[in-house]
Amino acid sequence: MAIYFIDYENVHEAAFKGASGLSKKDTVYLFYSNMAPSISLDILNVFSQKNLTLKFFKVHRSGKNYLDFQLTSLLGAMVATKDESEYVIISKDSGYDSVVDFWNEQDLFDRKIKCSRRATLSKNQPKKTATKKPQTENKETKKNENKIANSSASNVNISKLKEDVRKKIRAAVKHIQLKPNDYTIIYKGFVSSAKESELKSYLQKNLKGYGPAVYKSVLPIYQSTIIKK
Repeated sequence: MAIYFIDYENVHEAAFKGASGLSKKDTVYLFYSNMAPSISLDILNVFSQKNLTLKFFKVHRSGKNYLDFQLTSLLGAMVATKDESEYVIISKDSGYDSVVDFWNEQDLFDRKIKCSRRATLSKNQPKKTATKKPQTENKETKKNENKIANSSASNVNISKLKEDVRKKIRAAVKHIQLKPNDYTIIYKGFVSSAKESELKSYLQKNLKGYGPAVYKSVLPIYQSTIIKK
């Protein structure tokens, strides 16, 4: 049996791909708000026909990470009060990875907790295809470094960064009080920076106050896993 927590604001109806593969012993909690207020009757019909458990939580206020914190609060309550060992967050938001890592490292209730995050309910997640590495620039200048540092890197595809590298990053900065979205910023810095000075500039620009500490902590990881431009 597994308990699923859907961030409906983030994944919408795509989250229900593979819902037919759930068992009657599984439970699905769906968190939604006015930003994503509707759901298809076809989806509800799947749950009805298979007698699956789907419970709704409406988030009545809006704000950064408002839904996320409520979802993870319920997850923690379920871990403490239920006997199940598998908990799955359905979201594309890598900010949840800090919660996933926390529970996978704990042994608080005399049982091993298996916590994970994926984009859909399907247990058969698509394999990531290899991407071609961009060509190396002939000449890198200080102007390019500043351009990267000033950019939000909104178009950077962080799927290039393998999960084992992300885990190393999260472990390296766990002593720093980071917000969930800060992890995504670090991932983007790794992918968008062609050399150490660019990574340093990017982190200092986008992680004001603790960019230098983060850079110092993740530099050894970057040096061993650099994504060449």
